[in-house]
Amino acid sequence: NEGANVVISPVAKEKWVKLAEAQQTKIANVLEEKVKKQQALVELGRASKGGKVEKMSTHAHAPVFDKEDENSEPQLPSRFCPGELIVSAKNSSGCLSTLLTKAFKGSEKRRVKQFVGKKAEVVADKLMDNSFAVMEGFILPPKVVELRSEIDGLQPHFTPSEIWVGKGADVGAQISVPDVRGDKVLWMCGGHKEVDSTLFDSAGVQPKGRGAIEPCEMSVKVALGKSKVGAGGVRKIAASVMGKFGALKQVLESLDKFVFGELTKKDPRLARIASRSDAMLAVYPGGGSRFQKHVDNTANDGRRLTVLLYLNLEGWTEEKGGFLRVWGKDSAKVGPTDVMPLGGRVAMFYSDEVAHEVTAAHDKRYAMTVWYYDGVERNEAVLSAKRLETGDEKGDMEAQAEASAFIKQTLAGEAGEGDLTGKSASAEELRRIGVLASKLSPKAVKMVAGICGAPSEEYFLEAANQLTPESLAELRVGLAKMG
Repeated sequence: NEGANVVISPVAKEKWVKLAEAQQTKIANVLEEKVKKQQALVELGRASKGGKVEKMSTHAHAPVFDKEDENSEPQLPSRFCPGELIVSAKNSSGCLSTLLTKAFKGSEKRRVKQFVGKKAEVVADKLMDNSFAVMEGFILPPKVVELRSEIDGLQPHFTPSEIWVGKGADVGAQISVPDVRGDKVLWMCGGHKEVDSTLFDSAGVQPKGRGAIEPCEMSVKVALGKSKVGAGGVRKIAASVMGKFGALKQVLESLDKFVFGELTKKDPRLARIASRSDAMLAVYPGGGSRFQKHVDNTANDGRRLTVLLYLNLEGWTEEKGGFLRVWGKDSAKVGPTDVMPLGGRVAMFYSDEVAHEVTAAHDKRYAMTVWYYDGVERNEAVLSAKRLETGDEKGDMEAQAEASAFIKQTLAGEAGEGDLTGKSASAEELRRIGVLASKLSPKAVKMVAGICGAPSEEYFLEAANQLTPESLAELRVGLAKMG
């Protein structure tokens, strides 16, 4: 009203400024994102709907490991996540996951919308203040049990996870190194708001049904239910397999609604999020299995937000370990923060900023991870990957397999497992590595030389045949820490 004195508190003013900045950022980037996407479509030869969809390498999901600096100051000890950093995700009407996917009417609908909006605002504030956030009770114990029943039937099909060892996204090898990363994983495809797999780095064949969730690997789908070969030799999966993952579908839908529908409007860093990865189910078998300190995205692959949902049953204790240890914005002052993997709890952090690790787990530890992609950065990554192609897809894949096998055998000690300690090698082991190097194809030699940092292929081959126990130990330690 004219002449009225309006007083706005500093806190309210700051919140309004954050919201206004987020909206301005989103609007300002809409045109840029559309232009980038069109450029990607043109360069990929997909301007028409019938165009070919190019498959991106799933190594983009592998992390870059933190390299310890011998001259850096000693790190502060970790602390358990304090209560003020944990956001409760439930009220008398239910948990956030249920509230986001259940249909409400009238005044109850308005109350639920208000509750969800307020929780999202608090989570966004935690992300902006600390670079990570934790939500307690995103799903309730009965839903955890339901999800675990779906996952338990998949356990025989989990495979050892791999890390990307190399100098960058174009030169490297996918290998399994249990001492660095000890979990087993299974990718679940589907549930995306857009089916364009270049937007989210598809981990396999996407299901055809809208919102459908199923294992990405055809061999897993075949093992789960009866299948038959249809016209043109295409294998069709029984409908019973498609309907086995209702709980997982509902949880992914609720996470998407929370991130796409709420967080992108409240955190400027998330304003350009346009797609989500497939879901990665992971189980650490216990026995001290861990995942060493790393950052998910340092190659500008598009991932902006990492979201984890823990699926451990009630009774997880401190003695079982398996904490998510995160280095937030204030870690230099208070040390890293340990988050217990309690069932139903969600942890999220900026994929391109936050270093984190999984501490040694002494019992089976279950979790699901998804990554949300910045649309502009993702399109740039697609374009960059396209430019790196040589035109010989089969030859590139074969060379990649050769390079991976060589690196794996170089890392392996005489016991056949990852040797990350730098122990001395025998003369026979040194000779074996030289022989393996001489048998590599020219393309594989180029890849491995790039991974090892050799100035040329010739230099690498000569060095491989002149290894000493000390130089091999140094190489192994370097490869294990390489991202």
